[in-house]
Amino acid sequence: MRLNPKSYILPLAMIGFALPAHAALVIGYTSGDQTTVPEVSDTDLLQTSVGSTVLLDSTGAVNPGTFTIEGAGGAAVLTDGSKGITAPGGNTTFATAGNDSNPWGGGYQTDAAMGSRATYNFNLAVNTAGYDITTVNVFSGWGDTGRDHLAVEVLYSTVAAPTTFLSLATLNYNPTTNPGQPVWAQANLTGITATGVAAISFNFNIDTEAGYSGYREIDVLGSA
Repeated sequence: MRLNPKSYILPLAMIGFALPAHAALVIGYTSGDQTTVPEVSDTDLLQTSVGSTVLLDSTGAVNPGTFTIEGAGGAAVLTDGSKGITAPGGNTTFATAGNDSNPWGGGYQTDAAMGSRATYNFNLAVNTAGYDITTVNVFSGWGDTGRDHLAVEVLYSTVAAPTTFLSLATLNYNPTTNPGQPVWAQANLTGITATGVAAISFNFNIDTEAGYSGYREIDVLGSA
């Protein structure tokens, strides 16, 4: 059975978020099955303007080999410009991240293969004034409905205080579909007017239905 894409658009002010003075942020959610997988960008800031990346595993330790539970492809998948394969056996086209809040049981809390945070430091040697961000798109999915729950906090820092991260929004969307069917989800965060950005960070240490989820791509749109 084909799953028709579903879309939800929620102004943050309507769902309990305090709006930054500089922006009127809007979150849109969309989901569908493997016949409707959306395209992703291969020219966004994470493709063109990152100087270094810091990856944390489930223990909070820096670990470049994380985001690989269940044979997933690792953190490189998040910025490879590919939409991946949302189908059984397509785990290598996902990165796995979460906090193992699995009500069914798990035991991955100390597993170095589970990612909990990815921080992308922009190349300030090329652009010392930082970067302007307008849109963030996060894509999740899995070969069934077990690990499609998209849950991540988006944070950023500025060149004025590059180690101090400010929260933009927490994206949290669990698609509803037929059990066992391959599914994807997308969160679209627009209305961002962050300027002079030094780094952007994605915190996956959030409760989900299955403890951790599969992520296909992160797009950060803006300019130098």
